[in-house]
Amino acid sequence: MNALTVSGDRAASKRSFLADLMTGWRASLVVGLVCRIGYWLVAGMVWDDARIFQRYAENLVAGHGLVYNPGESVWGFSSVIWQMIMAIGALFPVTDGPIHAARLVALVAYVATHFHMAAIVDREVSQDCQRLTPWLRVLPLWLLAVEPRTVSFSMSGMETSITLLAIAWIWNRASRGALGGAGVLAAAAVLVRPELAIWGAALLASCLAVKPRIAVKEVGWGALLLGAVVLPLSLYYGFWLPHTVSAKMAGYQVALDWAARMDAISILTPLNPDQIPSALKLPIRLTHALLLAAIVSATLFSRTLTLGSRAMADATLIHLAYLSSTPSFFGWYRPPATLAVGILAALALARLSLHQPRVAALALAGGYGVAAAFALLMPVFLLRDRVNHLAIEQGVRGAAGRWLAVNSAPDATVYTESLGAIGHQSRRRMLDYPGLVTPQAVRALKDTVPAQRDIATAIPMLKPDYLVLRAHEVDQCRSAMARAGGYVEVASFTAEPPGGMLGRLLRNGDRDYRILRAVRLGGVREVGGGRP
Repeated sequence: MNALTVSGDRAASKRSFLADLMTGWRASLVVGLVCRIGYWLVAGMVWDDARIFQRYAENLVAGHGLVYNPGESVWGFSSVIWQMIMAIGALFPVTDGPIHAARLVALVAYVATHFHMAAIVDREVSQDCQRLTPWLRVLPLWLLAVEPRTVSFSMSGMETSITLLAIAWIWNRASRGALGGAGVLAAAAVLVRPELAIWGAALLASCLAVKPRIAVKEVGWGALLLGAVVLPLSLYYGFWLPHTVSAKMAGYQVALDWAARMDAISILTPLNPDQIPSALKLPIRLTHALLLAAIVSATLFSRTLTLGSRAMADATLIHLAYLSSTPSFFGWYRPPATLAVGILAALALARLSLHQPRVAALALAGGYGVAAAFALLMPVFLLRDRVNHLAIEQGVRGAAGRWLAVNSAPDATVYTESLGAIGHQSRRRMLDYPGLVTPQAVRALKDTVPAQRDIATAIPMLKPDYLVLRAHEVDQCRSAMARAGGYVEVASFTAEPPGGMLGRLLRNGDRDYRILRAVRLGGVREVGGGRP
């Protein structure tokens, strides 16, 4: 055996080792855990909405009941299960116990989601795909592991992680035709997020098509579980749905053109629309439209898929339609669709590889190119969220809340859109736009023409003691402030953007806040607003 042969064998062995490593489930699981733990330790970001869950949890443990403002029963959280997880975290005597509990649960949920997804793709991807089979099976796992938005929202106190777990669990059960417990699982998914009723209904529909009697029984068990949870909450709060639903429907009235609808389902672009150069927006939107159409159509009409996975493809399509039609759209709505489309992409490529193996191989390479791009963007997202956590969440919103805690009366009322961090730090009675915990604000919005509904609408009715507004909202609210008796600015909090790339990472819309006090309370402008 000559040196060239030995060298060639070693190179082939090295390539085989790398391929086995990349196509095994362990590598993607470890990388995903490293990304999430790294985000926790480096970025430390806590999204504003997570602080809403936290204040509910801490009030419950303190004996005030499951309320945001003590003495006011308003159902202002969207996830019952996540709220209970936060409440358990609040039992531990550590700072931000609910947030730490949320992050630990997010890690466990990621591992469980990973194994459910692996089981789905192993079941659905045929061995007939030959050399592509191992690469197809782990593509969704790599996308889940390194997609920046999924990592960010999962580890920043939001319920994203258990939402993904609910979808993967439902899909896995549907694809293997396991009927036992389907109703309970569907009901639990609704308690995770109301819109997951789409996936629960798809699961029960697939059961109904196979064994109608068992399906009816499962629907009964699911209804029993939902009733056992929702009925007491409805009696406690006096309403059968989370108040957040009516608040968002009343407050976030945005005209959705086709571009906004495409941006809502741009699941392969982790950047916000305002961060994308104008010249690239149209090609990216068209590419997303074509990709989604190809993926969904290839799976919807595939006879090789199990009945359950076809039902899940239907649910994905409905979920995407929901995303493109909701005016109250936020970035944390995208990860569930990203997970579903990742699974469907692998199944669609498996079907394509049976007829056009070269085209499938090229498309598969493109999928791994997207995963590689996600991985390269992860450090940027870590840095972005670290900057925003320190400068915005702690330095501006947190500082404004701390100022109110020191300088306002304990019974003062505070009106703002940024309910989470400011309410958490100030511990004052909060009134908010669009009315997540303020039914009076929702009534004011509903009494106004939809096109004219904004943060200023409820101020004349509520007449709060303090307003905490972004700089651009101050001008927007001047007329409403005058009708409410007048307000004077007493403090400002501004995050000066650092130079270079860091400055571009700062959320400009949130870097300048003003606190205004009602004229009836007296006082003049104070010197030395916060400048972190």
